[in-house]
Amino acid sequence: MLKFVLCDDNIHTVTQFAKTIKKILDKNNLEGDISLASVSAEEVYEYVQKNEVNVLVLDIQLKSSITGLDIAKKLRETNKDCYIIFMTAHFEFAMMAYKLKTFDYLPKPITYERLEDTLIRLYEDVECMKKTYLKIDSRDTLVDE
Repeated sequence: MLKFVLCDDNIHTVTQFAKTIKKILDKNNLEGDISLASVSAEEVYEYVQKNEVNVLVLDIQLKSSITGLDIAKKLRETNKDCYIIFMTAHFEFAMMAYKLKTFDYLPKPITYERLEDTLIRLYEDVECMKKTYLKIDSRDTLVDE
């Protein structure tokens, strides 16, 4: 089950986005949960440092001294595998977002269909990335399938 964290400085946007993600997950029988949906960049910044996060969905410009890019950079220090999706009206940050190994860059306003396509691709990618490890001589060894 994937753990989603959402951050947008508009309460209506983050609430609606969380509902839409849940609806898409249910419709497509995808296992996932919204661990945190917040308008506080500081709360999300702290959360990603202390908790497991599989998918981080961020607005880039937040009403804070911390940006969505700052949160993504902090997460990348400890979590190289988390999927990062930016939702923003600011196209000028696309190249910086790309450097953070961004899965998708969704321009606002985001349509249901566009978000659904992104989440289905994300789950297909997760399925392709599954690996099996065995403990051999106290080391994890990848088993080829």
